[in-house]
Amino acid sequence: MKKLLFAIVLFIGLLGFSLNFSSCKDNNNEGDTTTLNEKSVYDASDALYAYTEVVGEVLTTADDGDSSKTKTTMSCATITFEPLTGYPKTLTIDYGSVGCNVNGHAISGKITATINDKIRSEGTTIKISFDDFKIDTLSLNGTMSLTISKVDLTSKIIEFSTDFSECSLTIPSGTISLDGNVSYEWDMKTLSDYTDDMFIVKSGNLTGTNRESKTYSINVVTPLTYNVSCGHFVSGQLEVQESNSSYPATIDFGDGSCDNVATVTTTIEIQVGNQTFYQTKTFEITLP
Repeated sequence: MKKLLFAIVLFIGLLGFSLNFSSCKDNNNEGDTTTLNEKSVYDASDALYAYTEVVGEVLTTADDGDSSKTKTTMSCATITFEPLTGYPKTLTIDYGSVGCNVNGHAISGKITATINDKIRSEGTTIKISFDDFKIDTLSLNGTMSLTISKVDLTSKIIEFSTDFSECSLTIPSGTISLDGNVSYEWDMKTLSDYTDDMFIVKSGNLTGTNRESKTYSINVVTPLTYNVSCGHFVSGQLEVQESNSSYPATIDFGDGSCDNVATVTTTIEIQVGNQTFYQTKTFEITLP
């Protein structure tokens, strides 16, 4: 009996290793409805990251430009904030056709935001759109609508909600979509230095399709922290559930350290004869 049990355990271990190895190599789990397609994990996290980066860039730039001046605040991005007096204003961040290097990423094209009042005012609304805007090989499309719901300058916290409308990322291997809404908290740390800011994804109701047109949903398990100076999510947990998968995957972005690695954990089923065994599968992904 011990030999039989050992044989089964060994078989499961080898099979599990084989699944992990082959899956991480080719990211293809088609035909296995109990295993999350890893493309959904990558695509969901990349989509939320890309649009959060845009949100952070727009808010910090508009807040910095609230002196009603037209100026350039980056080495190659041209910033215009017009008209000079009064609201609404239109903010344009133009990275040019050649592009800028921002947080290690090549960014090109334009972001345009229509803003109806000062960023540090409750009730301010912002509509963001894109013109041939790219982060590395990601091309961003769609619109985002932001509403400032709370401003507490004593605590240096601004809360706002974001609605994603027909948002999509085009990459060389396909298109990723993102739809829904997210509640953010902007921790300004200091009111004059934007490099220490944190954008925290507090909650959200998001769905989308990965590059293979498979539907996924996103749930914020614990708030995600986006570190502006780092340019990554550095903590928090995100749950991704693919529509044809029995088990979600949890993406853990870490303990706050500035790195570009997250740990993914999910459950897979293994059939041995007429028995079903369950195995925890863990692997790392590299963040953009």
